[in-house]
Amino acid sequence: MKDLSERELLQDTGDAADDHVKAGAQYTSQPIVRVACLFGLLLLVSLAAMYAVLGDCEPLSEPLNKTLNEPLNEPLNDTTPLFITLGDSITQIGAHPRLMGYQVMLTNTYVRKADVVNRGAAGTTTKWWLVKLPSLLRDWKLKPPTLLSIFLGVNDASLINGVDRGLHVPLDEFTANLYTMIASINEAFPKCKILLIAASAVDETSSWRTGRSNAEVSKYTNATINVARHLQLPVIDLFTPTFNDLSLFYDGLHLNSRGNIILHDLFVDTVRQSYPDLDPETLPAAY
Repeated sequence: MKDLSERELLQDTGDAADDHVKAGAQYTSQPIVRVACLFGLLLLVSLAAMYAVLGDCEPLSEPLNKTLNEPLNEPLNDTTPLFITLGDSITQIGAHPRLMGYQVMLTNTYVRKADVVNRGAAGTTTKWWLVKLPSLLRDWKLKPPTLLSIFLGVNDASLINGVDRGLHVPLDEFTANLYTMIASINEAFPKCKILLIAASAVDETSSWRTGRSNAEVSKYTNATINVARHLQLPVIDLFTPTFNDLSLFYDGLHLNSRGNIILHDLFVDTVRQSYPDLDPETLPAAY
């Protein structure tokens, strides 16, 4: 037998190694191909199952479909009741948690049962709200309020020679404005329940110089009560308890925590008596 040279031996060995590698590669690739095929099959089965499930799904409810695809032009039904507290700075501060604001306490009283929204604006009167109200009515169109309280009059009663004389609204104009506001709300939302809050008293001796007198404020309080009686609406007389206890203010005009607690309690009691279906004790949870 012819002896193989070292070069030939190395060449034969290399060729054998190449053949071994190729064979090994072919052997190794077979499981990979199987796994890939199995994965592809599982993917096709999953897609088919998803298609079948989605095909059997109920379509989205009409309001939600409209919300996703087009603007809503009609009010939503069966939603959480909406309470709105409308007023001046006394109501705006009613959202202050450290003062135990009456609106904050109402939010707690009606938690999970109604959404209590604050629409108080400092330095406002019935004259100002008469201009602003139409835009708010448009905002509330898609979710009409269930209950709306109006607490105005303290600023309207500002003395014409006082520090807030620019806020003064004559008594007859105040009364007419109140009627117009209520009529606008009733026209926009016939099912909305309305609650009036008559102007509270003031501490004329306060160093804060309220620019108001109880003799003048009481006229606006009585006017509010008369409007409520004429329209057969519930009304809260806040003048009497605050006049009898001037310590319910923190600056002679705005309610402190004790004053807010009294207003909250009167609010809930009045709702229980006049609108028993909105009694927080019996109103069902909305969610």
